[in-house]
Amino acid sequence: MLATLLDYVQHGWALIPLMPRGKEPYWDLLHTDSISGKRSWKHLVQCPASQEQVQDWFARDPHLNIGVLCGRASRDLVVADFDQPVTGGLHMHMPVTPRVTTGRGEHVYFYSTEPIRSHQLICDGKHIGEIKGDGGYVAVPPSVHPTGHVYKWAEGLSPTELDWALANPPPWVSNQVPGRGAHIKTPGKQVMNIHYLLTYYGDDFVMAVAQVLGIDPSATGPHLGKAFKCILPGHKDEHPSASLYRADNGVVVYHDWHTDSFYLLPEVFASQAYRRPVKLISPELATWHLRLLVETGFVQLAAVCLPPLPAGHSLALLRVYDGFRLLLGCKWLYSPGEPTPFSWRFASAWCGMSERHVGPEIQKMLHLGIIRAAAEYRSTRGTKMLLFLPGGCDAVPGQGDYRSVECEK
Repeated sequence: MLATLLDYVQHGWALIPLMPRGKEPYWDLLHTDSISGKRSWKHLVQCPASQEQVQDWFARDPHLNIGVLCGRASRDLVVADFDQPVTGGLHMHMPVTPRVTTGRGEHVYFYSTEPIRSHQLICDGKHIGEIKGDGGYVAVPPSVHPTGHVYKWAEGLSPTELDWALANPPPWVSNQVPGRGAHIKTPGKQVMNIHYLLTYYGDDFVMAVAQVLGIDPSATGPHLGKAFKCILPGHKDEHPSASLYRADNGVVVYHDWHTDSFYLLPEVFASQAYRRPVKLISPELATWHLRLLVETGFVQLAAVCLPPLPAGHSLALLRVYDGFRLLLGCKWLYSPGEPTPFSWRFASAWCGMSERHVGPEIQKMLHLGIIRAAAEYRSTRGTKMLLFLPGGCDAVPGQGDYRSVECEK
């Protein structure tokens, strides 16, 4: 535990000691405020605890819990604290970023470029959690929840596994209504033809996509062509190095000045998921475009019915389950009822998991009959791929095992 805590400090997180198996500050380990005469943790915001201080806390009580202070104390850290596991039913964009399983829900970690205060998180009029920003803190692994549950980083989504690359917060994190908290936008009314939305980029759509991708909103609308900092993975810089502009056919493209390359907006979206710049061929390009339409609220997901998960299922299985349902919900907007490929490589980016974690969960869904192999497809590169549908019917003979076909990872 001590090695983990020191690693947090090394990467700029301000820590606070918490009571063993608790969430309350460990007052006996904190300084007395010179003004109020009471013990306080507020000084840790301005002067974060050093590694030596953390070692002293641990020496005085090795059973303590540890929290991380959110906001400016920890490099503008923002944490979405959900009361229950996050599922696709919330229709929220969830980029690849560190996540923690708690006693009853999840913590999702982001780095913000602007101050975000702590506030309530509301979805469809129901309280589902909190956004922890300036003035808040959360317990971090390997602390122990009052229920006895150990806080753990989700498989493949610890800060170390992600090279400490935390995503920018999506719009729903800071979409605040004064006094009422943040409200997640559910899909809007489907008033436009899907084909039209796939071929035309209106200003309102571009502005909504910019929010999802983390593009400076001042560079959209009538200000296309204005430079902003590049948001493609691996392109960190201090000065503007990207821009948007509308091509002659009406499509808005992303110009990366580093390589003088051009990307469609769905390719930028997919690049953030793959964690590297990617160019997509038509079928996958359309899939990520449909997801953008859903994430921005321009269209509502098509109805998809999957067999239920078994009791006691893992969080990893739930994420792949929700990812597959989201995939069909997007694709069936355009091609209702058709089966879809779900390769390890694609599913890894789509679900925000590593290939080595997503593959076994796909196998498990096949074994449980949640999905079934419905057809076989040969890609333009000659690679055989299975096409899947929800379970409930007999699988195609000879294709019941995902490993029986040389599937593209």
